[in-house]
Amino acid sequence: MIRLSIGCGSRLVPGWLNVDPAPIPGAIRATADCLPCGDSSVECAVMFDVGEHLHPTRELPAALREVLRVLEPQGILRVTTPDLDKLVGAYRDDRWTLYEASQPLSFRKATRAEKFSMIAFGNHAETTPAGVYDGHQGLFDEAALVAALRAAGFKEVVRQRTRESLSETIRNTVADPWPATALIVEAVKW
Repeated sequence: MIRLSIGCGSRLVPGWLNVDPAPIPGAIRATADCLPCGDSSVECAVMFDVGEHLHPTRELPAALREVLRVLEPQGILRVTTPDLDKLVGAYRDDRWTLYEASQPLSFRKATRAEKFSMIAFGNHAETTPAGVYDGHQGLFDEAALVAALRAAGFKEVVRQRTRESLSETIRNTVADPWPATALIVEAVKW
């Protein structure tokens, strides 16, 4: 049974097939829209902080359709992404505590607008090699993410909290990165 971590970056999930478009030791080099798995061969998949790096009307739909292709019937996809509603609330209230741990040191001294931009656009210039764009191309609230998953062909989409899952495998083997600021949903292939 294949368990798939898509866009794993340096967060490899032991015992899972980890894929990433960058050359990551321990991962297979592949893009989210061309996964190295056969039709209906994957028990469950996770996309942790991947969707916001894909163009929302071109790349994300193709990636979600590809995940649907490789999932077995009743297979589950777990998606986490920065929660636009939480980000707008942090900007409105100028309360950034939940975001500080995941941001570069310059975040603490940044203005409110700069903080919003650093998160919204994924501007991690202090940690990203020169010439590499590591930015976000889209942000999602629950309605937008659910709509994208349904448009790709997923029929059941459920908002989740960290440490909750429709899949026992996901619940027992993976941890959501940045759970306090994430939008977490799961989609089931029927």
